[in-house]
Amino acid sequence: MVVTPTEVESHAPVGVLGPVGTTTKTWLGRHRYGVLAAVVLVLVGSQTLNGQWSSDMWEHVAVVRELMAHPFDPTHPQLLSPATHPGFSPYTVALALVGQAPGGGAVAVLSVAAMLNVAFLLGALQRLVLEVTDNARAPFWALVFLLALWGIVPYRYSGFFGLNSIGFVAPYPSTFATAVGFMTLVAAVRYSRGGRYALLLVVTIGTATVVLVHPLSASWLVPALVGVAISWRAGLRSLAFFAAALALALGLCLLWPYYSLPQLLTESSGLESLNQAMYTNVLPRVFPMLLGLAVVLRRTRQDRLDLLGLWLTGALGMYAVGAVLDKSTYGRALAFVVVVLVMALADGVGRIEASWSERSANRGERIGAVVLVGLLVAGLATSRGGIIRMVPGPLLPGSISGSEELVRPDERYDFLVGRVGPNEVVVGSRPADTRVIPALAGRTLALSVARPFVADADERLWAQREFLDPATSMERRGEIQRRYRVRFVLLHAQDGRDRGLVANLRNGGGLVVYRDDEFVLVELPLLS
Repeated sequence: MVVTPTEVESHAPVGVLGPVGTTTKTWLGRHRYGVLAAVVLVLVGSQTLNGQWSSDMWEHVAVVRELMAHPFDPTHPQLLSPATHPGFSPYTVALALVGQAPGGGAVAVLSVAAMLNVAFLLGALQRLVLEVTDNARAPFWALVFLLALWGIVPYRYSGFFGLNSIGFVAPYPSTFATAVGFMTLVAAVRYSRGGRYALLLVVTIGTATVVLVHPLSASWLVPALVGVAISWRAGLRSLAFFAAALALALGLCLLWPYYSLPQLLTESSGLESLNQAMYTNVLPRVFPMLLGLAVVLRRTRQDRLDLLGLWLTGALGMYAVGAVLDKSTYGRALAFVVVVLVMALADGVGRIEASWSERSANRGERIGAVVLVGLLVAGLATSRGGIIRMVPGPLLPGSISGSEELVRPDERYDFLVGRVGPNEVVVGSRPADTRVIPALAGRTLALSVARPFVADADERLWAQREFLDPATSMERRGEIQRRYRVRFVLLHAQDGRDRGLVANLRNGGGLVVYRDDEFVLVELPLLS
């Protein structure tokens, strides 16, 4: 996906501030984006081999695992329930089909997908930056800023690709959807500038894919496509074809057989609470990127229909709607706000850098360069949690490699495999247990985080709390066990409350089938 300088010079459109050519005559100067992209791939590959992912990874593993077992008729991957799941998307269906190959498995196929996703993302980012800025130097700086130009406590969230996040979210549908979204915008922009009608097919398929794979990313893609339409410099006929392509994309989404898109968009499922981070301590996290605002304003003064200005306005508008309506899911447009500011700042820095080939830097530019370098160094320091996980395990000091935080969940819970059947319900006493159990063996009574399509989610959560309460009577616990077909209980050996529950369960006929320094797994008797 990485393009060469020759391709840039021959295909780049006329930019609002004029084109900027290749970096230098040296090999490294001409290929520095590719070199940096290769370094990123190596780092992400190392983190993937280390098995260091965020907690959502195990839900994705459970989704792929269920689709591998039942590709055409899956049920909820976490619960013993006929409910569907929003993770049953074209992305996971494709991975499940690949996972059918000998030696495949959910974790293995997602690990391979992590590398492919990041390679796709890096290529798509380069093409998008080139398309919008007409600056051959900008992609390198955009990638540098996206990785390291962060403030205090950078986001570790899907859709954000700093060094504190990219290795964690590489296998996620959101990463694939972001790359597809970038390429969809590239196709839309090229079509708007007189490109072939075949580009509309890319727009249609790309938009439908993003909406189905990661609907939260549609919160920035749709306004961005509207921005392309507003910037239109072609005739009404071309604009009509563009609108028809977007309508066809919506029609394709409505035909998706694994879940109902209208139900997903209208159902209240508690997802809002999961995205409150989009509105919490935002400025401390992203303030260095606000330097890009100056470039956006300059471009907008040159052309009021400049794409970066329109895209920033659209993304911020969606973000504001989320704040006004208390719909934090719309706040995911913040991810694209970051990308637009990064592209703008990269364009500005690239143009200043190009001018240095003709003159010496003035005092203001030298001060700006020092400030920017300082912010990048600070961003690297605040991203150390992610960077540590990219270091190969044998190279880490013992004091770090032995950290509890670096133990892979699938290794910590591997005793479940072989003891728990695929459709046997396990009640975990911690949310972390509930997240991992369905990825390895069995189902859970309740969800660890809110998800749509589960009508009795709240009822299940209360039943789990009752079941785990030592004060609950044996009769009531038996009722819950019968109703939800509970077969195992996973407790923590060092927790006094859990130790008391082990005694209660054993008094009711439960059998301890596994015990170590951390876990106790109790098998319950079958109840008629």
